[in-house]
Amino acid sequence: MSKISKQTYLSTRRGAWILNRVSDNGIPFDIILTYRLQHAILSSLPEWLANYLAERWLEKRFNHTLFGLKPAHRFNSQHPTVSDDLANRLIAGNVIVKPDVRRLHKRSVEFVDGTVVEDIDAIICATGYLFGFPFVDHKAFEVKDNVVNLYKYAFPPDINPPTIAVIGCFQPIGGIMPVSELQSRWVAQVLKGNTRLPSSEDMWKDVVGKREAMAKRYVNSTRHTIQVDFIPFLDELAELAGCKPNLFRIFLTDPKLAITMLFGPRCPYEYRLVGPNTWPGARDAILTVMDRVKYPLMTRKIPENNNTSIITFMRILVAGIIIALLAIFFDKRIF
Repeated sequence: MSKISKQTYLSTRRGAWILNRVSDNGIPFDIILTYRLQHAILSSLPEWLANYLAERWLEKRFNHTLFGLKPAHRFNSQHPTVSDDLANRLIAGNVIVKPDVRRLHKRSVEFVDGTVVEDIDAIICATGYLFGFPFVDHKAFEVKDNVVNLYKYAFPPDINPPTIAVIGCFQPIGGIMPVSELQSRWVAQVLKGNTRLPSSEDMWKDVVGKREAMAKRYVNSTRHTIQVDFIPFLDELAELAGCKPNLFRIFLTDPKLAITMLFGPRCPYEYRLVGPNTWPGARDAILTVMDRVKYPLMTRKIPENNNTSIITFMRILVAGIIIALLAIFFDKRIF
């Protein structure tokens, strides 16, 4: 919008933390976000420290105070905004940040700080949306203020036996398709009778527990009612579906695969290594995932140093030490 308009104004109630699509060393940010070792370390830190490290890293790329977008809440308290171009637009003056809107006049906008902008041609309201299940006539699917009552965001706790489920009714900080695919596998196992759901009481405890955890962590908004963390929720579903791999055991039998899984991104293929519906090609797909990430970018080949034996040895040694330490000091379920 700001590239074609004479002037664009960005109005925000509380600000936002801005992420870049392109991360360190040119790697897509969603790849960096799912590195197993990085997640294991960050998840073991106190919440305040994890927020501090994340915010310090973001501030190096985008000075939120300078650009008027720094929020009062911490990084993990709101779904982040992803933009590589916003800083360029702000520096060039194409975008001007303003506070919340107080009122609208015929062709002017008054903001809560008392400033008024005249001759506004168009207003785009990016205020989110409401969702629900109007096509299902059952009280178990009633949604108020974007709050759903679904066990693992799939099964209504009060419908027994389970004959209906919802797929993808959650908002991960990461890709939704891998989580939806794994959720579908678990739901299929339940509907086929291969695995059983807990009691209605236990399912309600899980629903309420997730809701209370979200309320404690996130700012109060209808946007934050179905939030899930990408890796923990994947593991949660994988454990229910019986396809969660154990990295420590894999290291004892296949060190190369374990090292790739430890130092690389979390891939959906990992949940095809064990359990029902395994895939023979899962191992090779995991080992070559970064090749597929880099392939479309490397249109001009640069000679690489092939003397990597020492680096490989050191990675194996470091991986073994790290896995052993994490297995001893941290909850093994993170693997």
